[in-house]
Parts: sequence; structure tokens; C-alpha cells
Amino acid sequence: MAGKAVYKNSLKSQSLIKKSLLELMAEKELDKISISDIVKRAGINRGTFYAHYRDVQNVLAEIENELIDELSDRIDECNEKDLINNPLPILREIDREIEKHIDFLRLLMKSGISSRFLEKLKNQFIERMMNDPRTKSRYSNRAKFRTTMSFFAGGMAALYQDWFDGKIDMTLDEIAETVCANNPCLAIPAETS
Repeated sequence: MAGKAVYKNSLKSQSLIKKSLLELMAEKELDKISISDIVKRAGINRGTFYAHYRDVQNVLAEIENELIDELSDRIDECNEKDLINNPLPILREIDREIEKHIDFLRLLMKSGISSRFLEKLKNQFIERMMNDPRTKSRYSNRAKFRTTMSFFAGGMAALYQDWFDGKIDMTLDEIAETVCANNPCLAIPAETS
């Protein structure tokens, strides 16, 4: 019984720390946020912070990884039979996750470290596509397939960055529909034996 209470307290502390970091990111630049700022905002002591995290970057990395895991889960749940020739369902799932976490993502983009997050997201997408059983059996030339997935994922990451920067005056759904309707590189024919 005591183990459950400790676990709940641990989760609560981690949640407070992450929430406090996000609040502070809305107020000042990331490199100006100290551990003291976070523990003061969270109402915890430094020892509690260090029981869970090494530093501010470690907290941010955990938040990023949780979001990337959620996005990866959405990709895995996508029932589209041909994810390659019709990535629109995946892009719509990613769009929903972006909208769900829009405040954090805006803070991340504002902080100047968005390239690290987008690189993680891109790599996660590529690995998911490379290891998806639906693609493994259809595309035996893995180098060509990885190249195509890298091109697509890199392009989408750049589009998301431009959207956050206000350079694209479209909704996320409109971007996804435009990319899928006008991108001939997505029509990768399945290899036949």
C-alpha cells in the first residue's frame, strides 16, 4: 500500500515540475530558467527535483519524448491499409496531436530549440515506417524506402516549422491535404517479386 502512495507522489512531483517548466517557458527564455525557478513554482524542494531530473534540459526532453510517444502511438493506431500511398490519415492524427499540445509546441518553437524536437519527431516517424509490417513486406529495397521516408518526413517537419513561424497561412488539415494531393513522390509502387 505504501508503495502506491510513493508512486503517486512521484508522479505528482514529476507533473508539477513539468507544468512549472511550461509555465516558466511562457514567461522567459529557456536558458534563463533555473532549477530554483522550477522548484519555487512547483512548491517542492531541490531534492525532489533531483530525485527525478538532472537539469532543466532533462525535464524538457521528457516532455518532448512523451509527446513524440503519443504521436507514435497515433501512427501505430492508424488503420489505413496503404500508409505510403495515402499518408493523409497519419498526417491528420499528427495534426490532432499538434492541436492538442499547441501551447507547449508554440513555447518550444519560440524557445529556439524546435529543431531538436522536429529532428526527434522526424526520426521517430521514419523508424516507425521502416519497421511497420505493412511496409516491410512490400518494399524490399530498404535504402530507397528510407530515402523516400526521410524526404517526406523532413519536408513535413519543415512545413510544421514554417506553420508555427507564421509563414504558411493554412490550417494543418489544409497543409496535409495539399501535400497528399500534390506530391508524386508519395506514389511509391509496391515491389513485386
